[in-house]
Amino acid sequence: MIRVSCRSPIGQKTAIRSAESMNAVLAEILKEDDHFWLTGAGDVILTFSDKSRDASLGVMFRKPFGYLLTYDNNWPTDARKELYVSVAGSDFRELVSLFVGGDFFNFWRDFFVSREKAREAIMQFCATGEQPVAVQWMRKLSAPKIPDERMHGGMY
Repeated sequence: MIRVSCRSPIGQKTAIRSAESMNAVLAEILKEDDHFWLTGAGDVILTFSDKSRDASLGVMFRKPFGYLLTYDNNWPTDARKELYVSVAGSDFRELVSLFVGGDFFNFWRDFFVSREKAREAIMQFCATGEQPVAVQWMRKLSAPKIPDERMHGGMY
């Protein structure tokens, strides 16, 4: 049995069992409300699981930059058992402060994708559990390292 669910920034879980529940989750994620994104953990985690595998898609948001997505899986047949991050550029010069995990951290501006790309990726993930092809991905460990002294971001 396939299960897809969503955990909001404040920890509220919603099972995604129908087009109606999928649309409700998408509406909440895509409304770009600072109050939603600056509470609790500051991110949304979508999970996909069936008998032999599970995967997660992390979603974070910051105006006006867009959405930062992460993909992680625990599939026995997949050698890509590491965290992937969305990529929309290749400059890696500008840092963006983002509220995640209850604190502010800096991420590369190039990790943020548009609302439309995020929507496509979320829908693809919820349908298959696989790494969405709607966006480009990079292994998190392959990204240029942010110096420790610049890791913590500021409030916005």
